[in-house]
Amino acid sequence: MLGDNCGSSYLNDGYKDMLLNRLQDEDYLLKNGETLEAIVNRLIPDFENEYKRRVNVMKLPGHRVYIAGLRGDERMNRIGPAEKRFKTNNLLMNKSDYEDISGPLLTRISALLENQIEQAVAKDLVVKVCVKIIRCMKLTECSKKVFLVAVASGAVLRALDKKNGPERISQSSYGFLRREPWQPKVYPGHERAKAKESELDGEKYVATIDYFMIKGKPVRPDHQFPSFPTYHTFAIDAERFLCEELLYVSDTATESHCSRRNIKNADAQITGRIIVDMTFLRDKNIIKPVFPEEVSSGMKHYRVDYELVAIVEGRALRYEARSLAGEGGKVWGNGRFSIAAAFREGTA
Repeated sequence: MLGDNCGSSYLNDGYKDMLLNRLQDEDYLLKNGETLEAIVNRLIPDFENEYKRRVNVMKLPGHRVYIAGLRGDERMNRIGPAEKRFKTNNLLMNKSDYEDISGPLLTRISALLENQIEQAVAKDLVVKVCVKIIRCMKLTECSKKVFLVAVASGAVLRALDKKNGPERISQSSYGFLRREPWQPKVYPGHERAKAKESELDGEKYVATIDYFMIKGKPVRPDHQFPSFPTYHTFAIDAERFLCEELLYVSDTATESHCSRRNIKNADAQITGRIIVDMTFLRDKNIIKPVFPEEVSSGMKHYRVDYELVAIVEGRALRYEARSLAGEGGKVWGNGRFSIAAAFREGTA
């Protein structure tokens, strides 16, 4: 029996098309080289990880999509039929929007299942069980002689046939926010960056994004990226040692070690975070105070060292804060989210 590629990643495409259509006349959003597609692409992960998973289209779903700078209908004097359901910085979604997104895909699924059952009947196989799907399937007479389950197998076949399916090429870059020692002779991205001197260790640092998953590069479905040695410093009298790691996504950036404020990271957005309480390292005397170099202007402080690790698991990304490899590699904190939107539709 023939299958079809009706995976949920196609809902992302429907969501994207809907946003592009509703925002097509909002030219004032396109500043500093920004494009409408880049704006919309940054909204896909929230839909993939949040709204798509919990919305019930049979009820009255609705939510606000935050879009910085979006002008409301009232400000634009749009009344009655001219209204776009825009509020200041927010695009409003309702039941009809979700029907437009999911309707075409559900119709394809319904047609696929009906076609498979019809093929079974044409081969003199008697369908014993019919499943009613989203009020689209027709119930038929059942017989106890032959048991047949019609399966929409397109997505399963695609997952098994990675060789002939779309290549796993990332359409976005993912990276961690890093506090790198200022080295303008080593990293071109540091040259014009504004370095800040730490009052604790006296060293100069630049806030950069270090990308591990690069747009346009192939990604295996079970890949672990090289770890990132990481450390945080804390004052001697700090009450708690809270270490925060931010994960960024960009649809344009491909170069690491550039300042977070560099134009190359203009569209980079926070897509995940880890906050780990490392106070126990001090309380259990696992770490001791350290002293800055004699030539620096720093002071006695605590330093917490660990590793950041990112792991691709199919169409999900898991990232962890681990103790150093020589200390057992214990996981102290982690996060996980879907990166299906980073690949072409139909990618397994």
